[in-house]
Amino acid sequence: GAHRAFNDSLWTWGGSPVRGPDGLIHMFASELSNDCGVLHYCSNSRVIHLTATSPLGPFTRRAVALAPRPPPAWDSGAVHGPTVHALPGGRGWALYYTGTQLNWNGTHPNCTASVDSNQGDRTTRRIGIATSASLYGPWTRRAAPIFGPGDRAAGAWDWLDVSNPTPILFANGTALLL
Repeated sequence: GAHRAFNDSLWTWGGSPVRGPDGLIHMFASELSNDCGVLHYCSNSRVIHLTATSPLGPFTRRAVALAPRPPPAWDSGAVHGPTVHALPGGRGWALYYTGTQLNWNGTHPNCTASVDSNQGDRTTRRIGIATSASLYGPWTRRAAPIFGPGDRAAGAWDWLDVSNPTPILFANGTALLL
């Protein structure tokens, strides 16, 4: 049978778990807001924080860890696809995520009232990072993305967009982003 990590009526995507210093399993996942489905990940996604005593759950939803920032921020449309990592030397935590910019009519679709076909602008996808001393936050974000698409005219392989960050953090403080 199917196993649910936690009970929620909203659409979720993925989940990045880590064992915290408090012994709990902390998971960060994408949650779609306003009763929108997964196709609205560029317009209605936010990052939620959950905890459990076992990696198999059940998980308890704690809070929204990252929500879209107000326009004109580069991640004002949605924050999606988080992956959480301990910073080297016990210096805290890093949440990598995909962000999009709200550059349509100024509001996030509300799928409760009707099916909203506005799914956001995939061409604005960029990679961001938020850091915190605690898995419970608060999370500090950068004003700009840490990684964006390359130059199409120059033949860059990543000219269309970037998404789904997969970092490897090294003990010397450097990171390799896949």
